[in-house]
Amino acid sequence: MIILSVDTSTPTGSLAIVSQKEGLLSERTWTKKNTHSDVITLELNESLAQAQLKLNDLSALAVGVGPGSFTGIRVAVNLIRTLGYSLNIPVHGFSSLEALAVPALKKVSTVVCAMRAFRNLVYVAIFN
Repeated sequence: MIILSVDTSTPTGSLAIVSQKEGLLSERTWTKKNTHSDVITLELNESLAQAQLKLNDLSALAVGVGPGSFTGIRVAVNLIRTLGYSLNIPVHGFSSLEALAVPALKKVSTVVCAMRAFRNLVYVAIFN
């Protein structure tokens, strides 16, 4: 199984392609001040080329659904839903805060994640 994961809910966008057998095949991050929409397709194409894959090789898709910028979330969700529909493969959403917490949860039983929001606000979640 080969999974494409995308998160654009913050100014730092990320994209990864992971194989169940081989592990991480490609990983890309970038920072955009305004919108990710003008680079996301380029990043996807470069990531597929780096992993020596085509879109049809993907088995599943994952997308970060926030918390974060509404417009940023929409960019990733639009890309992933379009790919899921056109390739007829499953789409799964994940919390960006939970993705940050998972590595730490392997070592401790409770993790508090915080992410800077807008206008001096903070997104916070507790995971057990």
